[in-house]
Amino acid sequence: TFAGLGLDSRLLQAIAKQNFKAPTLVQSKAIPLVMEGRDVLARAKTGSGKTAAYLLPILHSILKRKQACFYLL
Repeated sequence: TFAGLGLDSRLLQAIAKQNFKAPTLVQSKAIPLVMEGRDVLARAKTGSGKTAAYLLPILHSILKRKQACFYLL
């Protein structure tokens, strides 16, 4: 599931609103690596979920940074 990938709860809500039930193969493999800060190069067919595999961890990082800045204020 997307919840098992450690994504921010706000992202999980947005994913659920889009009716995405489970991550694709490329997403389930790439997202944990990107969340660890590793570089990822993925090659897969159009429609396989590559864009979300790259963008979800980036959005997660932005949300966490924003949250940390809020606590510093």
